[in-house]
Amino acid sequence: MYLDDKNLTKNRLITGNYLQAYRKPIINVAQSGRTVWIRFKLKNSSNNTIEKALILSSPSLEFISLYEEKREEPRLNGIRYNKKNHSTIYYSYMINIPPNSTKEYFLKVSSSHKSFFFKLTTQNYEEFRRDDLFNQAPRLLMLGLLIGLMIYASLLGFYSRDVSYLYYASYLFFTLWHQITFLGLTQIYFPHWFVLFDMNLIIVKLGFALFFAILFALSFLKIDKNSWLFKIYALFLIISLFIIFIIKTLSIVLIIGVIFVFFNFIASIIRYREGHKAARLFIFGFGVVSLAYILVVLNSFGFNLTVNYFPNILMWAFTIEVLSLTLAFADRYKILQEIKDRDDRNREKTIKDEVIQKTAQLNRVLKGKSLLLKEVHHRVKNNLQIILSMIRLQSDKIIDVDAKQNFVNLENRINAIAKTYNMLIIDEELDCIDMEEYIEALLLDIKESMFPLSFNIKLQIDINASLPLGKAVYIGIIINELVTNSYKYAFQKHSGLIFISLKRVKNYYQLIISDNGKGFSYNKNHPSLGLKLIHALIIEQLRGTIKMETKESSKYIIRFK
Repeated sequence: MYLDDKNLTKNRLITGNYLQAYRKPIINVAQSGRTVWIRFKLKNSSNNTIEKALILSSPSLEFISLYEEKREEPRLNGIRYNKKNHSTIYYSYMINIPPNSTKEYFLKVSSSHKSFFFKLTTQNYEEFRRDDLFNQAPRLLMLGLLIGLMIYASLLGFYSRDVSYLYYASYLFFTLWHQITFLGLTQIYFPHWFVLFDMNLIIVKLGFALFFAILFALSFLKIDKNSWLFKIYALFLIISLFIIFIIKTLSIVLIIGVIFVFFNFIASIIRYREGHKAARLFIFGFGVVSLAYILVVLNSFGFNLTVNYFPNILMWAFTIEVLSLTLAFADRYKILQEIKDRDDRNREKTIKDEVIQKTAQLNRVLKGKSLLLKEVHHRVKNNLQIILSMIRLQSDKIIDVDAKQNFVNLENRINAIAKTYNMLIIDEELDCIDMEEYIEALLLDIKESMFPLSFNIKLQIDINASLPLGKAVYIGIIINELVTNSYKYAFQKHSGLIFISLKRVKNYYQLIISDNGKGFSYNKNHPSLGLKLIHALIIEQLRGTIKMETKESSKYIIRFK
């Protein structure tokens, strides 16, 4: 073998005596950037012609030239030369060796990138094809798995709006793209123009993979912007941009990658010790891939480690890393859920304590306000009673019957109002009047005031409603006016029936007041003072309607919201 940096021809190589014996199983150019020349002999000791495949066990060889002893022009192969459909991971030549003979070959291999390594083997072509398909299967299986996880991470990032997933998916994309090239799948499944384009993007892909790996680590490990770890990650971000746009030397990129994976591994351990539990699977995943990556890089610098015999080691490590980090997302979700549940329990307890405290405080305030409101209602009732007493004293001095009756009517109207305040004082509900109890008490007072006119008149009620104070007062005044009119004018012999109903019907209340008396002729143009008052209360205050039937007997149907 000879590592050529002088661009020698085959003849100059032979005449210049450059070739030296090489007995290692692996031919490793490392980072020398030189062309490798190999001379080897194949001997057939049998009586039959042997046809086999000469295999170069590396998918990334760009320029391969095979010189046979009797041919001046080489047979060309490799990524740059082979424009035909390529169906195997490794490049190969078909060779024929006659019976009982030895053939000498010269092999020239080079690459636009500095580092490459390979083994030279011969194998039956059919066995080679079968073994190659066997090697493709796990690579495609792992690739399909990783692509599925990449899509899964992208969808999670889109729906959860967590940038960690999106950074991770982007990191997966560029790393997988590089792995497809590294494992020789690009040459098999993509057109030749894309293969050539792809070979020129090796450093760019590594730069983007580093860029998104940094963003993912920053986001997933929750690195504080003020910490020294963040500053180092920021420095790596700048370096990754240099790799993408400026740096063109693969060896420098590989060294930077080794430094980063080592730092990233240490940073994840630091974050875990600082209490970030989600970093535990991150440590394992990146630890595995970091070890594999360092072995591959050392191999590219000429250290013939066992990784030479396991070309898929980085892919396997990367698969373990992806599975670990995918579990790390679930682990982080579990940790965040535990934190959320704990915070929810603490928040619930705090809210419960505050509610109990505020409720007790409000109960004290409400109790005070309730007592105060009852006192107000009590004083209003007392004031109305004083007014009633004054009216009665005044009416006792009046001799005129009509004038005296007017005072009685006024007493009943004021009494209807006073009754509501009396109900509020008795009842615990300060905002609502039980209309059945209120109307029964009111009717009893009206009947007593109408004695002896009301002696033989029966009252029938059907009440099922509760109303606020304002509406209860208006209903009380209306009932007072209409029932008083029935007592006074409806019955010729002062015997009969007065019916009162108050119920809720759908979204309104319906008050019915009727008697079985003689009825009367209603004059719309000159209604009585009582009817004027009733109309004003129904239309203006209750915003309701009234329907009157007064021909044969009296019936009033009042509806309000």
